[in-house]
Amino acid sequence: MKYNCTNWDKNSWLSSDIYFNDLNDLLITKLKIDDKCKILDIGCGRGYLLNNLSTKINFKKKLYGVEPVKHKKNTNKKISIFNKSIQEFLKENTNNYNIIIMKQVLHLIPSDEREALLHELKKIIPVDGKLVIMQMNEKFQLPCFPAMKKLLTKTLSHHQIIENELKNLFNIIQKEEYSFKVNLPRSTYIGMIEDKFISVLDYLSKEEIKEGCEYIQSRYPSNISFIDKLKINIFG
Repeated sequence: MKYNCTNWDKNSWLSSDIYFNDLNDLLITKLKIDDKCKILDIGCGRGYLLNNLSTKINFKKKLYGVEPVKHKKNTNKKISIFNKSIQEFLKENTNNYNIIIMKQVLHLIPSDEREALLHELKKIIPVDGKLVIMQMNEKFQLPCFPAMKKLLTKTLSHHQIIENELKNLFNIIQKEEYSFKVNLPRSTYIGMIEDKFISVLDYLSKEEIKEGCEYIQSRYPSNISFIDKLKINIFG
C-alpha cells in the first residue's frame, strides 16, 4: 500500500516556524549552503522547509520541491513545487542540484522503486553535491499506543536497509542529529492521530484508531512533552 501522508505536516510542530528555523540553521551550517546552491526537496509536503530557507538566504536560483499530494497552492515566488511523483519529475527535468533533500520520505517508497530512484538521483548530483536523508530516530519518544508503536518500530527497523542501499551508491560524509522539544495539548495530539498524521496509522482500522485515542487520553497528561529526534545522514 502506498501512503501519501496527507496530514503529516498539517497544523503541528512539524509545520511551525521555530521547527524549520532551527532545522534550517543546522542545515545551512553543516551543508555550507549559500546563495549559489541549487536545491531540490523531494517529498516537500506543504513546502515549509523551502519557504523558511528562502527567507534566510537570497538564492540566485529558485528552490524546487516535488510533492505528489496537492496542497494549498504555494504563493512564494522564490520556490516552485511540482505536484507529481519524483519519477515523473526526473523524466521531465535533467538539471543538476547541489543539494537534494529527502525528509522522512524514503521508507514510503517500495524497495524496487527506491533502488531505481537512487540510481536516477546519482545522475543529477554533481561530484561536489550532497544528498541529505532525514529519518526519525529509532529511539523515538513520540507518544504511542501499543498498535501504533508496534508498526512504527517495524517501519524504523528498515532504516538500516535503506542506509545500506544508499552506501552502495554514495559515500556517507557525515552524520548529524536534530532534536526539537515538543509541547502540545493532549487533545491536539489525539486530533493528529485521528487525522492519521503519520504513515503507520493508515494501516489501522477506525476501531483501532479509536481505541488508540482512548489509550492516549487515559495514559498521558493533558499537556504532552517529548523530544522529536531526526537522524540526518549526508551523502556525497
